[in-house]
Amino acid sequence: MTRNTFLKTAGAAGAATWLLSENLFSEAAPAPWPTGSLLRKAQRDGRKFLNPVPTDTVLPGTTWRMLREWAGGDQERTPAAPIGPFRTDPTVYVTAPAKGLRVTWFGHSTSLLEIDGIRLLLDPVWGERASVTSRIGPKRFFAPPLALADLPRLDAVLISHDH
Repeated sequence: MTRNTFLKTAGAAGAATWLLSENLFSEAAPAPWPTGSLLRKAQRDGRKFLNPVPTDTVLPGTTWRMLREWAGGDQERTPAAPIGPFRTDPTVYVTAPAKGLRVTWFGHSTSLLEIDGIRLLLDPVWGERASVTSRIGPKRFFAPPLALADLPRLDAVLISHDH
């Protein structure tokens, strides 16, 4: 694959991911277009990136508040009825579509994006929890619809975030 083809494919993958996640499945109004300081180049302190938008997770004194809410808050966190199981037929992926786009969602943040015969796996999560540890963190409501061993040959894996 040439560099130009890869860049076009990666750009299309990013655009498709944005369209699917932000526009098709969201009821919220789109965020306002960034202005002012949000348009500046990446902020760095000489060692690491500094997020230009403050978030609760990086402010001093918020960790215990977040943990209390996570452990005992009043939000509904478990479905009232079981979800799944869902299964995907692995034979569907024997051959990637030569033309066009096919997207398969595997749960949490994981999707298989197939564009003109090229396969990109986005944010793979096959563990029981979406977490940095196997003991704590949000637990899956259903097993992945495709076993890890049944994944087709991939051209690239894109990791946009970690847990």
